[in-house]
Amino acid sequence: MVGLVVALGVAVLLYATRQAEAQLTLDQLRAIAHRETLATRLARRALACADLTLVVQEATRLVATSLDIEYCAVLESRSYDSALVLRAGFGWPQVSLGLPVLTPIASSPTLPPPPWQPGHGIQSGVSVGIEVGPHTYGVLDVYTTRRRVFSHEEVYFVKTVADVVGGAIERGRIDSAWHSRG
Repeated sequence: MVGLVVALGVAVLLYATRQAEAQLTLDQLRAIAHRETLATRLARRALACADLTLVVQEATRLVATSLDIEYCAVLESRSYDSALVLRAGFGWPQVSLGLPVLTPIASSPTLPPPPWQPGHGIQSGVSVGIEVGPHTYGVLDVYTTRRRVFSHEEVYFVKTVADVVGGAIERGRIDSAWHSRG
């Protein structure tokens, strides 16, 4: 009788575990579908909006809120000195926009340090390149103060948003060149 009770208990535990795993998978699939929808909306906005600054800022907000992270940044690589300049960000002070983030400016008493500097508590992050045509424009970075392993799907989402940003930048350059000819 004891063996039957134990076997029944194990069966109930296995059933509950499988139910929890199925629910987790369903939740993960819903999150993936939601992020895909957000990326599609961003791409449509990038095609319709002439203000590149708004599109890039929206991209950082979208990534940060959908991945539940504290910081997101679009960093442009300057061609003449290879400094990374903050072009848009979520979780960054507005005063940081347009400033190089990997130079000694972080020690300035009037400017806040970038999030990866001591004091912010960054534990995890992801960085993906932003390609504009055949060239690398910069990076889309995400940071969190929690230890976290980003899933393949989350990294793919960040890369998708980086591709949308790259396409918007390229479109802006083409539009500028087109208008300057006329």
